[in-house]
Amino acid sequence: AISGTLVVASILLIIFRGFHFGIDFAGGTTLQFQPNPGETISTTEVAQVVTSATGVEPDAVQTVGTQIEVSSSTLTVTQVVAAKGALNQKYAPTSGVSDSAVSETWGSEISQRALLAVVVFIIAVAAFLWIRYERRSAVGAVVSVLHDLVITAGIYSLSGFEVTPATVIGLLTILGFSLYDTVVV
Repeated sequence: AISGTLVVASILLIIFRGFHFGIDFAGGTTLQFQPNPGETISTTEVAQVVTSATGVEPDAVQTVGTQIEVSSSTLTVTQVVAAKGALNQKYAPTSGVSDSAVSETWGSEISQRALLAVVVFIIAVAAFLWIRYERRSAVGAVVSVLHDLVITAGIYSLSGFEVTPATVIGLLTILGFSLYDTVVV
């Protein structure tokens, strides 16, 4: 009953709340810089600097390790130059401000390929288990793996964390450990 409730809740979260995709999947522009040693920088202030320079409000400004990372929708070259200039003028980071961009087309293609890879993997595992072991065991193993993935994805949707390639790697790791636990152990 608890497991069923968690699966249903996870599916509802995925359907109605969805995921917060990073620029690798949704497309966009990221600006990064390393603050000078001892300098405390407010992410709200960084967002205001970027907004005033580009006219576009960033989707997220966060501290990643020791760097400040600004993520936004796709910016034009002029907007990127203006944002980098404003950040360099305001904070004068010694290593400067770097930028990277991913197009929306590329991001959606990567998302589709990642989802397709997981589906093909699960089908291949189910076929192997169906041939190698009893049919009931194969069905139980696949349901167990899907259970673990759906609940993990539901928790990720609930938390609102950004979905990045590292997230996909984490889900694939969970998938691998779940399958190992089910089949080998």
